[in-house]
Amino acid sequence: MHLYLHIGYAKTGSTAIQEFFAAHADSFRGRGLLYPVELLPTGLPSHRGLTAYSIGSDSLHLAHKQCDVFEVSAIDEFRRHFADQLRAVLASSDCDRVLLSEETCSSWLQTREQIERLHELLVPTCDRITVVLFVRNPIELLESKYVTAVMSG
Repeated sequence: MHLYLHIGYAKTGSTAIQEFFAAHADSFRGRGLLYPVELLPTGLPSHRGLTAYSIGSDSLHLAHKQCDVFEVSAIDEFRRHFADQLRAVLASSDCDRVLLSEETCSSWLQTREQIERLHELLVPTCDRITVVLFVRNPIELLESKYVTAVMSG
């Protein structure tokens, strides 16, 4: 299986891409591309579990909370469950390609250890990994962040 890993950046249309793939997951599945909606946390169109899995288990992070993990003592169990669920979803698919999309991988995973955790999670599940990263003109990015900040108060 060829895994496409979309890692962002934020403010490059990631949410729109994720919402589109989630809304049309069945159509893409029929064309041999899996966008595993089974792995989406409640209320998010992204595979935030990838970041929550990789960020570590020594302290509670926003990524954990967004995956319904609210205590440090529950992080290791979440990581086991997420890894098992990922393997099961990919093993049960007859698709030859899979897209996992999580833009916070490009900003919240900051250490070699965190990136190695993500690598160790994904490598056994596929034959090939292609990392997809969208970038944006820095001036447009600043404008977008400013508008977002103003709109959110």
